[in-house]
Amino acid sequence: RASMSDLSALPEVMTVDEVAAYLRVNRRTVVNTLIRPGKLMVTKVGPQWRITRVALQEFLAKREAVGGTAHPD
Repeated sequence: RASMSDLSALPEVMTVDEVAAYLRVNRRTVVNTLIRPGKLMVTKVGPQWRITRVALQEFLAKREAVGGTAHPD
């Protein structure tokens, strides 16, 4: 499971695949469950999405604050 303590090792800007690998979920889970519904803030660069480390930290902090796990499924 992802934890807030090891986020500093991540790149400042990540691809969907990098976020999926970090969260240990499928790429489709990141896109369909987090990005499309607006739960994870992204920036579009051409046809691809990019996620900042700050956006991922904020998403995880919100999930932990409401008693959820860091894992989106």
